[in-house]
Amino acid sequence: SFLSMFSWACWLLVAIGFCQCASWLVSYGRWLHFSVWPALKLRWRTWQQRNNEEADVESVRVALAPFVKEGAWAVVTGASDGIGKGFVYELAAAGFNVVLLARTASKMHEIATEVRQAYGTQCRFLSVDFTSADTEDVYARIEQELRDLNITVLVNNVGGAFEHYMTDFIDVPVAATDAVFRVNVVSLVSMTHMCLPRMRAARCGL
Repeated sequence: SFLSMFSWACWLLVAIGFCQCASWLVSYGRWLHFSVWPALKLRWRTWQQRNNEEADVESVRVALAPFVKEGAWAVVTGASDGIGKGFVYELAAAGFNVVLLARTASKMHEIATEVRQAYGTQCRFLSVDFTSADTEDVYARIEQELRDLNITVLVNNVGGAFEHYMTDFIDVPVAATDAVFRVNVVSLVSMTHMCLPRMRAARCGL
């Protein structure tokens, strides 16, 4: 009958509409899963990372506070790039005057200029090659540069590796191993030996 056919047609339209809604929901769900959700997770992780970094920076500055005295200086080796450069800015932001020790004078000059302008602290630099075989001259020059400074923080950051670090040790020239030893070991011992007596005398040092 007509009513029966009409009823079936209505049910068919409802089924088609339901299928279309389901298809739309599936497409929308895929869009959310593959586009929106990853973007939201990335934003959340970025926000968390930023907060963690800010908390880490603040905790470092709190830890440094006892060593920031009037006329206090921090010494950073390997200060022209990377982590050493980051230490320079953080120490200056915490109120330290900073001495930069590294090989490239042009980079240190740029950093020192930025630090003076941004933080109003004093900033010196000395171009030295910690791989040099003439260690007596290197550390005599550094001693001369630091002689009148109240050093309360020393950052032994400078370091290095073989030019071709995947090379078998037996194939590395002795001169290269000596240079790596000087920059990684001699620098740490020599700089600590140079600065530690002043810190002990002042009862303040890190």
